[in-house]
Amino acid sequence: MGNMKCGRILVDGHIIPVAFSLNTPKIYKKAFKSDFWSDLAFESNRTEETYNISETNRRALQVVWSYAKTADSKIQRLDRWAKQFNNVTGVFMVKQLENFLMNEG
Repeated sequence: MGNMKCGRILVDGHIIPVAFSLNTPKIYKKAFKSDFWSDLAFESNRTEETYNISETNRRALQVVWSYAKTADSKIQRLDRWAKQFNNVTGVFMVKQLENFLMNEG
């Protein structure tokens, strides 16, 4: 039950510790008052007609922040944490997370 997958992603020249555990969806829900799994499912089921880049980017940032918060409980809230990145979208960060999750090492 206490299993946690830990790793790092490189975003905009910053190495970001990330982790996923059973606690990650709880961190997400507490911070954003929304269901982690429902938001992920909603994003994956979007069609081109319903695609909104700013909303998708916001949700993607929230997901990545939740993984980072799982790895380091002391990180700042999302709006402050995201300021360290210049021109990187949340969607790009999610691609980095996907690589982390697919890597068994």
